[in-house]
Amino acid sequence: MLICSQARDRQKVKPGGWRSDSHLQDGFGPGGISKDLSGGLYDAGGDVDTDHNMWWGRPEQQPQGGASGSAGYRPVYVISSSSPGADITGQAAAAMAAISLVLAKPGAWQNPGLAADLQSRARQLLAFAQAVPGTWKEPGSSVYKSSGYVDDIAIANLWLCKVDLASGSGVPASCNSAISSWQASYSANQYAVNWDWDQSQAAAAAVLFSMRSRLSSCSNCATAAQQAQKWIQSALSQWQDTSRKCPQNDFTGALVGGPSNDDSYSDVRTDYIHNEVAIDYNAGFTGALAGLQDVSVRLGKAGCSWSQYCSGEYF
Repeated sequence: MLICSQARDRQKVKPGGWRSDSHLQDGFGPGGISKDLSGGLYDAGGDVDTDHNMWWGRPEQQPQGGASGSAGYRPVYVISSSSPGADITGQAAAAMAAISLVLAKPGAWQNPGLAADLQSRARQLLAFAQAVPGTWKEPGSSVYKSSGYVDDIAIANLWLCKVDLASGSGVPASCNSAISSWQASYSANQYAVNWDWDQSQAAAAAVLFSMRSRLSSCSNCATAAQQAQKWIQSALSQWQDTSRKCPQNDFTGALVGGPSNDDSYSDVRTDYIHNEVAIDYNAGFTGALAGLQDVSVRLGKAGCSWSQYCSGEYF
């Protein structure tokens, strides 16, 4: 999610590159960055009981290693042909393809070699996900359950379409596959408004809509782009409440999971569903705030205020 905003904001390239490096190292064997990822992927899923009940503190101070029931228990799972996880693999492929676009841009963090490597690994992972479809079922976990993988395949295809569009002219063949996977995802999810660990329909819609002008010559792309636009319009909403999870540090501005559907909220540690500061929604929040700050700076340089901009006076 954060990488979606990185594609527009150069200031966030470095952390995105670090996360993509960790995926590159998920190839089998030591030094996985040089490994072929077409045969599988590691998923360092962790353990929800450890995170919520055994260790409530700074992650950098958490013990490393240990058996189940200890504070350092962090199991690692393997996604392979015998244990499919097209949802996890598709998301990893999408992340690699997306950050490769950022690293290919001119600037202080430009790295064409790493960008090309990421694109190659993204294609390997997408091919693996499509060849071995199936939803990942993490052993013993009931928290981050996945309901399907078609949206994850769609967003991976769409990011690779965007990569190919950036490197040439016309509409590459990969974009036809991307549109087909988008339509499969759209048929399965329709106007699902969630964008979280389970639902990637919003992200896929945003990526597709960002390419609408480049895909204008594609016969079935215009309709798909209109569907994406409608989805985005239907998903606009307000931000949730803010709080912090770890009192040792003042985590100003972070989003928590609450309030509930009835708008009730209690700051209680044991209620991690409503009080946990999770990466998924905070990534979107961070990108949105960075985008607003960028617009604010541009308006200031042009001698325009937000009120003038929103009222149309600037135009």
